[in-house]
Amino acid sequence: LLELKVKSDAHPEADTWGYYTKDEIRRLVALGEKYHVEIIPEINSPGHMDPWIQNRPDLQLTDADGMKQPARLDITQDAAFTYYTSLIDEYAQVFTSGSWHMGADEYMLGSDFAKYPQILAYARARYGASATPQDAFIDFVNRVQAYATAKGKKLRIWNDGLTGANTVPVTAGTTVEHWLNVATKPSRLIAQGYPLMNAAYSLYLVRGGFHTDTKALYDQSWDPRSFEGEKLASRAGVTGAKISLWPDNGRGETENEVATAMDPALRHLAQVTWGSAHPDPTYAEFTARGVAVGHAPGWRDLTRVPVAEGTYTFRGGAATVDLQVWRTTDGYVTLRSTTSGGCLEVSGGKLTLNVPLDSGVEVAESPCVAADTLQRWELDPVRGGGYRLVNAITRMAVHVTDAGRLLQYPPDQEPPSVWQLTIH
Repeated sequence: LLELKVKSDAHPEADTWGYYTKDEIRRLVALGEKYHVEIIPEINSPGHMDPWIQNRPDLQLTDADGMKQPARLDITQDAAFTYYTSLIDEYAQVFTSGSWHMGADEYMLGSDFAKYPQILAYARARYGASATPQDAFIDFVNRVQAYATAKGKKLRIWNDGLTGANTVPVTAGTTVEHWLNVATKPSRLIAQGYPLMNAAYSLYLVRGGFHTDTKALYDQSWDPRSFEGEKLASRAGVTGAKISLWPDNGRGETENEVATAMDPALRHLAQVTWGSAHPDPTYAEFTARGVAVGHAPGWRDLTRVPVAEGTYTFRGGAATVDLQVWRTTDGYVTLRSTTSGGCLEVSGGKLTLNVPLDSGVEVAESPCVAADTLQRWELDPVRGGGYRLVNAITRMAVHVTDAGRLLQYPPDQEPPSVWQLTIH
């Protein structure tokens, strides 16, 4: 499951926050198919919609004080439903999955329905005087479910919106991914016939923040019956379990650091989902078993750097600069200017999840800070010779302008410059 943004042709005003091109997603889906992995897309809605509607105030929910809420889609508008389903159609151009995840979590995070009286009015107009504001939310989920079903896709949602305050039920067959302990318990969802995925908070990893304690889970013999707030007597009705990785502090860790942190958690989850929860007496013996099994196909050494440490002249387009190449422990390099003593860093622009994701942000020399992940770079080899310079966090490559300025761009906007390196 991937919650991500694909560059939109239908809604170019939404192409902010960083995105993947459709060709990039096609390659990713093809890679998944090669290893028999189904990649399911998610666009979280009707909450967490700011990546899509920050430039569409006409679709933003308005509170009783007239304040627009850029993260909340106004579910009382037909235009909001049309907009969201048009994104489903566009994603279907590149994703081949038979499922669609709409998130449906945290719609009223930090607020409550009482601040939006139009939602209650909408619910009562559709479902009668006894309807609740929560019914309007469930109505939106069910309309998306019907749309996805008509397109041959099964719907998935998170569980926290199912507070029990609704009188309208979620459409049967909708898969619920349970991560938060709310009033409607896992056993109740299974009894109501919903396929249930264990997405427990205890399995979470937050980039630069909370990490699941795999050893503790192993010692407790955790298995997919163990939900937040309830442990089931059997696995009947449980479709599986999943680790959730969230980018809340996007610059807190590099991708290689995240991959390293996820490795033991993934091994544990595979074991408890497809086998016994405690096959070895101790966690140390279990990890030793994992080492003996080895790595999956396609594994690469995340500490490998394609050049040796040293001082190099970098020549790329109109720019020539002498830089000291230092390896980092996570497989990237820092690049220190021999003239200023500063390190190359992406600096400036609006921060999104603590990351400068705007196109055209300058790559400048800043005081070297070992812990600053924005100063870490991947030297991406180019067929025929040379390297692209890709930031470890923003994942954008350096483009050199005709005037010799260094700027970051996604490859569909400006071509990455190819750098030739000469060691001193």
